[in-house]
Amino acid sequence: SKKVSWDPQHLDSSFPHFCAAMAAGAAAAIGVESMAALPVAERANFELFKKAAAGAALRVAGRFTSPGVLTTTDAGTITVLPVEGLDLDNAACTAPFVEVVGTKEGDGAIRAAGVVPMPGGEADVELWNEAIKLSQKPELRSMFAAKETPASA
Repeated sequence: SKKVSWDPQHLDSSFPHFCAAMAAGAAAAIGVESMAALPVAERANFELFKKAAAGAALRVAGRFTSPGVLTTTDAGTITVLPVEGLDLDNAACTAPFVEVVGTKEGDGAIRAAGVVPMPGGEADVELWNEAIKLSQKPELRSMFAAKETPASA
């Protein structure tokens, strides 16, 4: 069995801002325990979501445009099916910009383990989407990939 750890150079630069927003009373992530049980989820837009295999662990950003429907940063729509016990009526789901973390189920649905509201209100979805595309470029891929270490480490 392998466990995954992050190399410090790969830490997400938005993490300090995320912590500051949480301290300021922003909506908290929901489904944290379920998300922790998943393998490291790869960030995806709708285009990458469509290409992913069923069962793949993914993080898809966007906004809920109606109950259970996420509009992604590249204007696709994904049906969000919550795992047992996950409440999609939670305040986290009303944030202007969220990341849904879960596993792909079929062509147009994700089984959500959790939802992470992003701090700061509206996001620059074009910039976010371009970052997702850049993370897929072979020459940059290692900067975005989780670093696997032996379980005994």
